[in-house]
Amino acid sequence: DNRNAYQGNNSITLSSLEDGNYTNCLLIVTDSNGKNTTLEINSFTIDSLAPTISEIENIPSPNQNINPVLRINSSESGSISYLGSCSSNISTVNKGTNHITLNALEEGIYSNCSITVTDNAGNISNMDLTPFEIKIITIYKGDLEWQKATASKKYEWEINSTFPASDYCN
Repeated sequence: DNRNAYQGNNSITLSSLEDGNYTNCLLIVTDSNGKNTTLEINSFTIDSLAPTISEIENIPSPNQNINPVLRINSSESGSISYLGSCSSNISTVNKGTNHITLNALEEGIYSNCSITVTDNAGNISNMDLTPFEIKIITIYKGDLEWQKATASKKYEWEINSTFPASDYCN
């Protein structure tokens, strides 16, 4: 019964409210003598909508960077978690554009990566990432020394060979 108050603690149920921030709300209680008492209700937010998340740009594929950057847009700030083969040390997202560096990945195709964004009200959104491939290019550097090249590392070419260059090139 929202029309009568009794001595002691009383619960009040507010009518349906739209999503949003509510401040400066007042509750007026009239006692049996007709005296009004005004109570201030603390500010509160109603958020029943899950955040909207989307990839701004797919991770390039094939990709030589073993730590690719995921670019997403989120309609709300909150926490982010990772499912599948992809992970990151980044645990929060901001409203708007977010650049998330993924933890090191091995060479291969990644088609099972997804993220979950949870807003401050506990509303959850899930998104599967567009599949991508990490392809590490092996290059020759010097005398029988092989290196794995990634976009995040650059190698200078040098030849330290006792064999004439004509033995390597036509």
